[in-house]
Amino acid sequence: MILRNPLLLLLSAGLLACLSAGRLAEPAGPQARTYIAIIMDDMGNNLSRGRQAIAIDEPLTYSFLPNTTHARVLATDAFSAGKEVMVHLPMESSVPRTMGTGVLTRSQDKQIFLDTLNNALTEVPHAVGINNHMGSALTQEMEPMTWLMATLQERSLFFVDSRTTHKTVALTVAHRQAIPAASRDIFLDNERSFEYLDRAFTELLRVARTRGTAIGIAHPHPETIAYLRSRLPSLNEPRLVPVSRLIELRSGGRNFASGGVVPAGT
Repeated sequence: MILRNPLLLLLSAGLLACLSAGRLAEPAGPQARTYIAIIMDDMGNNLSRGRQAIAIDEPLTYSFLPNTTHARVLATDAFSAGKEVMVHLPMESSVPRTMGTGVLTRSQDKQIFLDTLNNALTEVPHAVGINNHMGSALTQEMEPMTWLMATLQERSLFFVDSRTTHKTVALTVAHRQAIPAASRDIFLDNERSFEYLDRAFTELLRVARTRGTAIGIAHPHPETIAYLRSRLPSLNEPRLVPVSRLIELRSGGRNFASGGVVPAGT
């Protein structure tokens, strides 16, 4: 059959191009206009709760504390399940507390800082980005944040500022060094009651609908896992995406929203 209609010829050429690429074009459908990402922090200490969190059948992002008992196996489980993996990097807090080994601090010289950082990054397989664990003291310091971002640039990792202080300079340094980066908007579970979780989740949705995107941080508490397992399947808009995708959306012209400071996360 010979096609003489110019419109049919054009359509046929487009179809052949899709076939030559090994796929047909996806049918057009409604596009989401607002997006959220949820990072599940503090993964690695509890194997059972970690696996329950990973079993949530939604595109959550999981951030693992290096040097924890189950970080490696759970990170591998998450990756095998098609989930995004991050390093939850311990940093010095302005609130005195015992934080264990592998913490980045203001007193470290550059070599010790970089050795500690690189050791932490090797502890979590399949990681594509990092966010800070605590860090209300360290994220105020320009020099160590510059060292950090240079390493992330070398390793092609993105950065999420957990924003544990309003004095943080981490996101500013990341943008200055052209690191894909964003900051946390809402902590979802500073309290574990259903009422608190629901209010925080509702606020996350409000921020996304107002600004286009929003990032929430949660933890593998039984109450949080149960809430997200029941709430997320009914969510249509905003659309839940991995945090790397949300960073892409923000850098593509959406504003870089920053959340309020929650002292409990310092």
